Amino acid sequence: MPNTLKSQDLKTLLLSSLGGALEYYDFILFVIFSNYISYHFFPESMDKFWKNFFVYSTFASGYLARPLGGIIMAHFGDRLGRKNIFLTSIFLIVIPTSLVSVLPSYATFGIFSPLFLVFVRIAQGVAIGGEVPCAWVFLSEHTPKAHRGFFLGFLTASISIGILLGSIISLILHQIFSSQTMQEWGWRIPFVIGGIFGLISVYLRRFLRETPVFLSIKKAGKIQGFPLLQIFRQHKKSVVLAILSACVLAGCVISLTLFFPKFIGEILGWKTSQNNILQIFGLVFYFVGCIVFGILRDKSDLLKASFVFALLFALSTLLLCYEIYFFKSPYLVILCYGLACLGVGIVSFCPIMIVDLFWPQIRLSGISFSYNLAQAIMGGITPPLIFLLHTFCKTHPNLASPLVIYGYFLFLVLLVWGSILWFSRYRGDDRGGEE
Repeated sequence: MPNTLKSQDLKTLLLSSLGGALEYYDFILFVIFSNYISYHFFPESMDKFWKNFFVYSTFASGYLARPLGGIIMAHFGDRLGRKNIFLTSIFLIVIPTSLVSVLPSYATFGIFSPLFLVFVRIAQGVAIGGEVPCAWVFLSEHTPKAHRGFFLGFLTASISIGILLGSIISLILHQIFSSQTMQEWGWRIPFVIGGIFGLISVYLRRFLRETPVFLSIKKAGKIQGFPLLQIFRQHKKSVVLAILSACVLAGCVISLTLFFPKFIGEILGWKTSQNNILQIFGLVFYFVGCIVFGILRDKSDLLKASFVFALLFALSTLLLCYEIYFFKSPYLVILCYGLACLGVGIVSFCPIMIVDLFWPQIRLSGISFSYNLAQAIMGGITPPLIFLLHTFCKTHPNLASPLVIYGYFLFLVLLVWGSILWFSRYRGDDRGGEE
């Protein structure tokens, strides 16, 4: 495969990035408008703590459903082609996103209202399960090897575009509408916009081409009857390594880019609009971090790039935790948050590493199973856990309490270093290798 970039490569990069942006746009809406969701879908008499806890748990339910969708879509992606599943996955995301905008409130449907909300979140999780893994595989199989780090880094950075779009729309709506209007029906508008955004993405992806790697597999007659079975037989180490790396991605993005702006605003007494601005600020640094990481990988190697960014992430999150829960200096909080989001660029190591772990004929199934299982684990645990840790630090203002929530970030750093060291020594027979 040639190492020079063509216009078709850039077109593939941009269209592949749409799904990741849409995925996290949908997810950020649930966090940004969590107060409105708790107001409409849970009893008014319920304690505020439990309302928030159940909202975050409902948010987590979407992650728990992702492995099922990922397994099904990846199976057909390895058998029928990457492009077909690429189109299907983004179309299925549109349906549950649009449904949120019309779900009846607790005052109308009682206990069935939160149950419907959970059902929609689960449906959304199933639909999203095949999107990001397929994007990684699709792009890596189209990309010149010399630029693979940049391309996959940009694709991972596209997550921030979806979150950024959600934050900007929230900021605009809060400027246009009154608090009462937002609480009554204004919060539903972004979910309608998400449905429209998804339909546009479906149309644009029709112009993508099937990957040359899959066409070669099909021509050679190497398509597997049941790819997942082959993975369990010969790729056990690859699966474990892929799960560990994907746990880092899920944990970093959920905690720092989705929840921390809201936590910071709560501690410092900011308005919702100020939280949105902080989130936008952090997302810009995250976007830059992912791309810089990818470029470093292309210029040097994955091991060096990962250690530099893991160190940055470890130090910046430590400073951030102390600034939020102990010193509480607004300007230093903003600075530390920007640095921490830059350090989140470490998550680009995940796709760069795992596309090299599985044989091409079962690559999508291997990546999708591992990625979605990690998303289910971290996505199911992180929202309620990070909320409980935040509550503890907020209610115990002393020198040691910031270390409680920092322990979560330190755990992610250890996962990075452990995964990279294992990968650098991993040359087993079940490693896929680059084509």
